[in-house]
Parts: sequence; structure tokens; C-alpha cells
Amino acid sequence: MLTGSLNLTVNVESQRAVWFILPLLPIFIIFFIGSIAETNRPPFDLAEANRHKSTALASNYITAKVIKITMFMLIYICNYILNIIRDLICFFYGLQPVLNERAGKLPAARRHYSSTNSHNKVLLHPEWITGFTDGEGSFVIKISKVKAYRLGWKLQPVFQIKLNSRDLDILYRIKEYFGGVGVISFDKNFAKLIISKLSDILEKVIPHFLAYPLLTKKYADFELFRQIILIIKEEPSLSEQGFMKILNLRYYLNKGISEELKELYPNLVPEPRPEVPEREIHPEWVVGFVDGEGSFNIITVEKRSTLAPELSSSYKVWLHFQITQHSRDTLLMERIVTYLGCGSVKKRNNDAVDLKLNNFEILNNIIIPFFLKYPLQSAKQSDFVSFVKAADIIKSKSSPSEEMDWRTI
Repeated sequence: MLTGSLNLTVNVESQRAVWFILPLLPIFIIFFIGSIAETNRPPFDLAEANRHKSTALASNYITAKVIKITMFMLIYICNYILNIIRDLICFFYGLQPVLNERAGKLPAARRHYSSTNSHNKVLLHPEWITGFTDGEGSFVIKISKVKAYRLGWKLQPVFQIKLNSRDLDILYRIKEYFGGVGVISFDKNFAKLIISKLSDILEKVIPHFLAYPLLTKKYADFELFRQIILIIKEEPSLSEQGFMKILNLRYYLNKGISEELKELYPNLVPEPRPEVPEREIHPEWVVGFVDGEGSFNIITVEKRSTLAPELSSSYKVWLHFQITQHSRDTLLMERIVTYLGCGSVKKRNNDAVDLKLNNFEILNNIIIPFFLKYPLQSAKQSDFVSFVKAADIIKSKSSPSEEMDWRTI
């Protein structure tokens, strides 16, 4: 009930701030006594206990009986162990502090999440939140058919950010920025921060993006989303007219409305997508956007001598910085090029454009100093650290235009 989910991972992660044993101590005591009672051991089942005791004494000389009693005892022990594990998961944060301490002693390559605890980091910058949302966030109005509702349709507004599970730490920091509202859910190798409560969206999400507007075309999604939220707020029990207003706004939001709704409401007049106002680009926004859509790559190509293939190979290495975005945001990508003072935007296909940089001098003199001054906040910081180390090796070994032996990298 506290987490709103039966997922054990969600249950554990929801105890990050407060272990459930503290607010639920009376319930835990009752739960613990009940789980012990289920094992059918004394004092809850004296007759059962005495029967096993007398059976064990009478069967000391019968090997088969001893084995049978031993199996019974093993089942009881397993029952106790399962009860302990369940209690640790449900009430004691799954002993995460102990496990994390042991994980800290493992090699870094075996770590799954960001190594720094979110409680040791400062609150995220508002411009970073906007930049990261421009890259990874989404504003959704879910419309589902539910007969119990007045018009037969249920509306569910959702603001969400979906990431690879290695960035779980940053999701908790974003959740903290928004005052701890929302739920973090897990699906295989992905984690999502979901804010769906109407009051949380009105009091936390909308005020932020009004104060720090989005720069990508997601600004239009947000504006349509915001207008729908205001209609829902003013008219909790939607009339058909109010529902049609929402459908007009929802028509060009995300993937639009279903064919069934188009057939039911053929006279809709879709609201056009709002234009994105041009505003100043801040360095923190750039960092957040790169945390979402950028990458720092070290590209290696093995080179073998055709004259003496038995000799050990050498490697040619390039550093490569890239930001990828939907082609509808080509103008914004060109503004980023102007802001950074380097790079160019190239069309990859009909749906995507790339800002690519692989000139070592530019990377070393512009890109690396920028992200040293304004650090990345996601797990991509570890990629950037490796990127910088590779750049240092390039500078220390030779001119970047020369080929060299990279077997020591």
C-alpha cells in the first residue's frame, strides 16, 4: 500500500529515505508473530511439536525414520530463512547499506549503478533538469476505455523520464529535486520516474517548466499537456464538451488519438502545436541535454602489418563527441554549435541529425574544458573521465595527427 506496487525491487527502493520498520513497527510485530506461527512450531502448535519429539525418540534406531525427521527439520529451517529474507525486503530496506558497502569493495567494472550516493550530491540545477528533460523526458495524457467513468473514458496525465538502470541514481536525484513526488518503477534493464498525481503535476512539474522553459520541440508537448491539465483541474467530472476540448489538444500530442476516438468524435478541430520561443542557452542546460543525448567515445582501429603479420598489431585511436537529436530540432542543434563555437550538424536520415566532433584540438581546447567546468551528472560522467584520460595519453605520447602504438591504452 505504501509503494503502490507488488514489485519487490520497488518496495526496497522506496525505503531509501525511511525504512518501513519505523512507521510500521506495530504491523511488523504482528506480521513477525504470524509468520512464526505459520511454521507450526512451539508454542503455536504444541501437539505437533510433541508428536515430532516423541516420534524422534522412538525412531532413534530406525534409519528411515531419522531421515524423515531430518527432512522435516530442514523444511522448518528453510521456512525460517524465507521468513527472514521476506522481512528484510519488506521492512529493512533489503539490507542495502550492508550490500552497498560490500559492493564498494568489488572492482569498478562489476558495479551496475553510479558509484556516488545521491545524498552526498548537491541539488540538481533547474536548467540541468530542463536540458535533461529535453533529451529524455515525456509529457503524456493516457486515454483508456473504462466503462465506470461518466463518458466511458479515463484520462491519466503522466510526466515521466525513462533511463537505463545504470542511471538509477540520477532518477532519485531528479525525484528529490521535485520534492520527492512520483514513483520509480523498474522494467528489466530500465527504470522510470513517473509523476502522475494531478496535484504533484500542478504544484511541482508545471511551475518548473514555466520558469525554465524547454528548448526542443517538447516545449509544444508541454504546452498542450499543461492546457489539458488545467481543463482537468477546472472540471474534475468531465462533460462531453470538456472531453472534446481535451481531444482537440491531445490530437497532436505524442502519437495523437486512437482511430476509435476519431470515429466517435468526427467533428474535432485539432489545436495546432505551439511554436517554440527562442530563449538563451545556459551551460547547465547544455550539460543536462548532453547527459541525455550526448556521448563520449574512444574509437580504436587495429592495424596489422601486411608485410609481417606475425608481428604484434598497433592501434589507431580517435576521440569522438556526439549529440544526436530528432531532425525536427535541427535549428536548435545549430544554435548549440554556435554556443559551443565548434562542430557542425549533419543529417543522418529523415528522423535524426548529429552534432559530431572528432578534431582533437577542438575536443582538447573547447569540449573537455567545458565539461570540466560544468560537470556531467549522470553515469556518462564515468565515460567522460575515460575520454579525458585518453586525451591526456594522446598529448603525452605524440602529436594527435601522428599514428602511434596504443597497446598501452
